[in-house]
Amino acid sequence: MLRITYQKADQRVVLRLEGRLAGPWVDELASFWAQTAPRLSSKKLSIDLRDLTYADFRSTDVLRTIYAQSHADLIADTPWTRHLAEVIKSGKQGPIEKRVADYGSDFKGLLDVPGKFFNKVPQETFNTLMWMASPMSCPTGEILFHEDDLQMESLYLILDGKVKLSINAQDGRKVTYTVAKKGDVLGLASALSGTPSEMTAEMIEPSKMARIWRQDFSHFLLNHPDAYKAVIKEVREDLLSAMKFLHFIRSEEPTNIEHALRNLGGTAVEASAAGS
Repeated sequence: MLRITYQKADQRVVLRLEGRLAGPWVDELASFWAQTAPRLSSKKLSIDLRDLTYADFRSTDVLRTIYAQSHADLIADTPWTRHLAEVIKSGKQGPIEKRVADYGSDFKGLLDVPGKFFNKVPQETFNTLMWMASPMSCPTGEILFHEDDLQMESLYLILDGKVKLSINAQDGRKVTYTVAKKGDVLGLASALSGTPSEMTAEMIEPSKMARIWRQDFSHFLLNHPDAYKAVIKEVREDLLSAMKFLHFIRSEEPTNIEHALRNLGGTAVEASAAGS
């Protein structure tokens, strides 16, 4: 939710943004600005970003438009809001180097992790994806998501640490599928296909993640076909591998993974099942 406050003081007007600037609230801000801009006259505009907690990929375009039309002063007091202010002023996405400076070395080395789709996309595309991500720290034992969570609102990139992915067998046992490491993406298939999570993700050591909201990631893929192809290839490979594993511990009833493959246009479900 976003709160927009418009305050007048002498020859200055302050536009204060509080909360999350995402989804329909981006359109709300654009509409608000369209109605407000003609009334500014000669007054100087200040945009207060200090209480903004999140800004999605599309919102930066609206903020750039407001800045370009008003030459507003931008008020920021945290590493993230200062970075957002720089992105608004520059008129382009902030470089990954700035994110590294603000959040440490978490993003360094991701492009060098072998076998991940990051190796298959240009540096500029990767930078855009990282701009959308929100770093987060998770202690040992924390559950990132549970098996059969109905709606995956985010996907997670492992920046550091290890995460155990487990599945509940038909006899009630909890079976470890794999241990995910740096460079792995969790929740990708469920976020893309809209199916429930097939596994539980649990930290087995202190870990750092980059969280990307589902809507932001979908928008990112629509605008970056190079990344879309790489992501779909990785999803299919991960799903087929997971489905073979599931056939060893479950009945032959269709799983969420099979449904996810079909939703993604997969055609190898039957072949995989026959070969397991």
